[in-house]
Amino acid sequence: MNRRAVIFDLDGVLIDSMPFHYQAWRQAFREFDITITREEIYEREGEKRETTAKELYTKHAGKEPAPNLIESIIHSKDKVYSSIFRVQFMHGALELLSLVESNKGKLGLVTGATSLDDLFREHKGFLAMFDAIVDGDEPEKGKPAPDPYLLALRKLGLLPQNCYVVENAPLGIRSAVAAHLTCLAVKGTSPLSHKILKEAGARSVYENIEQLRDDLFSFLASDN
Repeated sequence: MNRRAVIFDLDGVLIDSMPFHYQAWRQAFREFDITITREEIYEREGEKRETTAKELYTKHAGKEPAPNLIESIIHSKDKVYSSIFRVQFMHGALELLSLVESNKGKLGLVTGATSLDDLFREHKGFLAMFDAIVDGDEPEKGKPAPDPYLLALRKLGLLPQNCYVVENAPLGIRSAVAAHLTCLAVKGTSPLSHKILKEAGARSVYENIEQLRDDLFSFLASDN
């Protein structure tokens, strides 16, 4: 039987961090009298911070921000985020990772987040579970480009048909599909609809992690 792998997104899939990201972005933009919505942030999850800051500022202010303004927005966002963030694993997330391991599947992690060792300094065993990790600093192009997932495939040493991806946001889904990977979407705490996630290219959409367990088990047990 061919070796299989499941590659997970981090924010909104394995940890419930998106509410913290939204709060941090909201406060950062509020300094410029800009009000953003939850949907705007969830739709851009996985995107490089520079792109998020530039495009949302341009959208709401009607003009492009200078480079130093982009840096200021990001600095404010990071400062707020670091002060409020705490690791909250999604219900069933750690059990699902253990399920993959117990079925001799490899584990991958692809995230736009950076400084992962700092984020998980109180949960050091978490990162050690993964056979391959791609963070936001590694690929030249972030999601929705296929680069992050192509890099994960190289690190895992596997072909696309032997890997599933679990995502929760349109940009991540599009990135996985562009890398010729089958993507399953978990809605979790996202305000985005099943329709939006399906239209991004997800093969199936689930309300939560527990609902996709059977599909992943069948994939890991199957043979080409």
